[in-house]
Amino acid sequence: MLHTMWGRFAVVAAALVSLLALPASAALAPASVTTTGSSVTTTILTDQSTVVKFLADGSFTVPDGALARLLLVGGGGAGGHDCSGGGGGGGMLEESNVPLVAGTYTVTVGAGGQPSGSSSVKGGNGGNTVLTFGGTALYTAVGGGGGGSWSNKDGAAGGSGGGVAGNGGGTGGAGTEGQGYAAGDATGYGRSGGGGAGGPSPAASAGDKGVPGGAGGPGRASDITGEEVYYAGGGGGGGYNCSDSASQVNGGLGGGGNGARNASKSTRQGTTLSDGRNEYDAEAGVDGLGGGGGGACNTDGNAGRPGGSGVLIVRLAPVSAGPEPSVFISGTEDGNRSAVVRVFLAAVGDNAATATVSYKFATSLSKLETAEAVVAAANAAAGTTVPISLTGL
Repeated sequence: MLHTMWGRFAVVAAALVSLLALPASAALAPASVTTTGSSVTTTILTDQSTVVKFLADGSFTVPDGALARLLLVGGGGAGGHDCSGGGGGGGMLEESNVPLVAGTYTVTVGAGGQPSGSSSVKGGNGGNTVLTFGGTALYTAVGGGGGGSWSNKDGAAGGSGGGVAGNGGGTGGAGTEGQGYAAGDATGYGRSGGGGAGGPSPAASAGDKGVPGGAGGPGRASDITGEEVYYAGGGGGGGYNCSDSASQVNGGLGGGGNGARNASKSTRQGTTLSDGRNEYDAEAGVDGLGGGGGGACNTDGNAGRPGGSGVLIVRLAPVSAGPEPSVFISGTEDGNRSAVVRVFLAAVGDNAATATVSYKFATSLSKLETAEAVVAAANAAAGTTVPISLTGL
């Protein structure tokens, strides 16, 4: 998993305290966030969490820090050229309960890989999707591998691997551990689809000449936006001397493009599309899902199709609508900590109260495991213990 965690957690304590799950009578509000970018949307869900979705490069600023759930999907790989393999889906990386320190985070969204235009060059890999803070890449989802081409038949490695071209067999591209899967190998004239974030593509056999290419690997689902969506499916393998009647819906679930299925331009029966392609030609991966592009057929020098661009989504946990907390930290960097906190607690009459909160980080220093507040206030008995837990995403 390509990400970097940092140990300066004392500075996020104020933000973390504001994210503690208060009793039901305490109101919640969306976290404060501002964004920049040409293709970014911000949505407030019914639970008051904030979903920020980037389809292109941009940035977001959390002035008070935040507790976040993250989804990064790399760009999908392009299909190869001439009887080719499908492109691999972009790498898919999800993280929960990530403490974001106050500041500005830079977002880079991976572009889809581009076809090579040459039977001796594989389809292009997709671009990486990256979340950066202070010049350091915190999380990286790797772009999908390009599909193999006729004279360069093995699939490329990537987030998920590219498929193999149908020229005597070859090896599917490897995926990135924790982000995607390999493409299936091929023998003889077999053309495999690209791997997906949810599983590998199947192997393609020597007997596959004259039939559509192999299916792309399935993508993986996430409900980070509040709805279940599949991302990073592999592109389908291209056809070899297929008839127009051959079924070729072989792009992987999650934006993977179908491979080409037609035998010859002169005999195609499908409809001509607005971009000049026939409906039976290979299809591009879906933008915003990181799907792999479909592989090409073997006639007329057809190229594979581009991969789909990736996406980065941040879901910020809601915060207490009560008074702003003030925090003073004591304790060691990697041990138990205590803080004097001014928090909004229903247990003391919905009044702001001074509380001592003891908490412990998990061994990865990435999230809180437990928290307990000992409240001392004029309208509450000294030493009252109030259990507190984090709002999980």
